[in-house]
Amino acid sequence: MYSVIENILKNAEEALESSEQTKKKEINVEVSFLVSSDKYWDESEKGNALKISITDSGPGIPDDIKEKIFRPFFTTKTSSRGTGLGLAISKNIIENIYLGVLTFESVPGKTTFMIYLPVNELIKK
Repeated sequence: MYSVIENILKNAEEALESSEQTKKKEINVEVSFLVSSDKYWDESEKGNALKISITDSGPGIPDDIKEKIFRPFFTTKTSSRGTGLGLAISKNIIENIYLGVLTFESVPGKTTFMIYLPVNELIKK
């Protein structure tokens, strides 16, 4: 779990560094206990969840690459800065080890990655 959060935070930091237009550079982490369904989590099917949201004030993810960011080896970085495996591995860890969800929402000036972890699975681990 540490590597997933570290990877998302590192990506947020790099997005802020690369953005010349961002006036206020912020990364916010919010942890909440989800007891009802939302857009990405069906509580009636999966039970309660721990939700971790990581939001940055960077430039946002362009629409034309949103569907690609979880693909292995996809990167917008130079070869010295990234391999394109971080988000693919993170999604695999969340979905296959923790039986959760890793998703995101992005608009210019704000990107939020959301991790949903089923409480029942966390208790087992």
